[in-house]
Amino acid sequence: MAGNVSSTIALTVTPASAGSIQFVSATPQVIGLKGSGQTASSTIKFLVNDINGNPVADGTAVNFTIRGPGGGEYIGEADDTLATATGSTVSGNATVILNSGTVAGPVTVTASTNINSGTTTTISSNTDATTTTISATSTSGFPATGRIRIDNELIDYTGKTGTTFTGCTRGVSSTTAVSHISGAKVYNQDTISSSATQISIGGGVPSNTHWNLSTSKFNLPGFSWSNIEATISVYMADRFGNYNVLTGTATSFYTEGGAIDRQGITDSTGKTSVIIRTQSPSPQDVDRAQTGDAISSAYFNGNNEPYYTSGSVTYNPRDGWVTVLATTSGEEEFADENVNGLFTRSYATTICPYGYICECDGGVTNGDPTTTVNAGSQCPSSEKRSEGFKDLGEPFYDVNDDGTRDDGLTSGKPFELYIDANGNGQYDTPNGMWDGPDCEGSTCERNKTIWKESRLVFSYGTPQFYPLPDANNCYNLISENPACSATFASGSFAVAPVSIAKGASGSFTVIVGDANLNLLEGGTTITATASAGTLIGGTYTVPDALSRGPTRLTFYVDISATETKTSTTVTVTVTNSTRGLTSSISVAVPII
Repeated sequence: MAGNVSSTIALTVTPASAGSIQFVSATPQVIGLKGSGQTASSTIKFLVNDINGNPVADGTAVNFTIRGPGGGEYIGEADDTLATATGSTVSGNATVILNSGTVAGPVTVTASTNINSGTTTTISSNTDATTTTISATSTSGFPATGRIRIDNELIDYTGKTGTTFTGCTRGVSSTTAVSHISGAKVYNQDTISSSATQISIGGGVPSNTHWNLSTSKFNLPGFSWSNIEATISVYMADRFGNYNVLTGTATSFYTEGGAIDRQGITDSTGKTSVIIRTQSPSPQDVDRAQTGDAISSAYFNGNNEPYYTSGSVTYNPRDGWVTVLATTSGEEEFADENVNGLFTRSYATTICPYGYICECDGGVTNGDPTTTVNAGSQCPSSEKRSEGFKDLGEPFYDVNDDGTRDDGLTSGKPFELYIDANGNGQYDTPNGMWDGPDCEGSTCERNKTIWKESRLVFSYGTPQFYPLPDANNCYNLISENPACSATFASGSFAVAPVSIAKGASGSFTVIVGDANLNLLEGGTTITATASAGTLIGGTYTVPDALSRGPTRLTFYVDISATETKTSTTVTVTVTNSTRGLTSSISVAVPII
């Protein structure tokens, strides 16, 4: 009876070589700075397929490198090689963690792996895991230095002869050095790579240093017409000036006069816009600024604000000014004196920089501030100061433009509505510490409401002609107010000659504004004509601006020595073509 015969042979199945690598995802694509209070890491995923289009075998080595803004960002572990990391595939996917640093900017993560290049040979003798010179049947076609694969081990070599690879480093790129039997195939290796470039490190929140308001129109004739519109725009960025990281940030808007869209959402450029329109309420009547007060210094070069009285009412330009507020959640402005991208609480013993205030740490590094010092001052000798910052109270309508919030309990000071950001039912002044998402004080505000304000003018549409003001900037005639001594030269002309001699010229001045001594609406034209003589000047277009007084236009009429007319009639016409308004005044001046 014939017996059964069997035999067993061991086969080594080598997985197919990698054929492609591609970026899959970055989650999230935008991360915040280290210490910003935002998500500070992103998972980066790549897919590696073999030459047949299938996911490569698990454990295929993948190398990662990073190129970023240079603020200490790193991939993988926080070790000595911040810019490189290694990993391996699972189901064809290789992942690495990107961690932000202290500098904002774009980041590129590159993943690379090895593929068989097509050049092959076989080893000519058994090789153990420590061999650094590997014998081969031939090394023809292999580069002078490079990388080879035997079975699943990657090996770097620094030289070769006709039949050996020399200077070998075994088990590179997270593979394992093992023994190989004679006849095992040797594959030359090339590198393929793919990059993830859609990743950005940003400050994470709006900075009060990097945002502002703008308007498409400053002067709206809101005392005369409703539904005159302007576009209010907000431009914001993080503490490093990056605007692209703030897409979708909500901004709230408020206005002292008229009405405005309550909220806007920033686009990919860090901008949002809303519409303000004229309607009730009108801006509040306020006391005029006088020489020496804060408002005079801020807006009128230290002089009296232009004014006139009518009965018991005083009219002045700020009676038409409208405060517009924009608020959002972010961080207070600070001076990054050590340029590390973070607010430093225990920084120096020098004076607080000008333009800022500083916390004093009480002698405890990063301790709660014991007090603050103003610009140019030092903390007590045992304490360090923080970097300089600008402290914010809650937002309010600065109705009288003096820079401080008034509660209406002081004579001459209006009640100024405020935004109760923390909902405690009272107005909160600056808290004496820097507020932002990475602030360290036990009572600091990590979700700080920051705000900006802008001013517009609600003007009257009808022009008024004013006399030449007196030294106190009063536009009343003595007959109207004995304390004032403004003068008209002739009719409604502030300056006009009694006569003009032949061969000479006469000087004329008109002062034109609205009922609050503000400029007329931007684009209004003021034009002079003369029935005899040559006009020099006399044409002006009113600019769109936050006005601090009316328009003063001076022009001249030259009379020829041979002029035959006995007088010249000078006419000034004010035209607002947008509103269909025209008004004019004239004066007849003898020619002698």
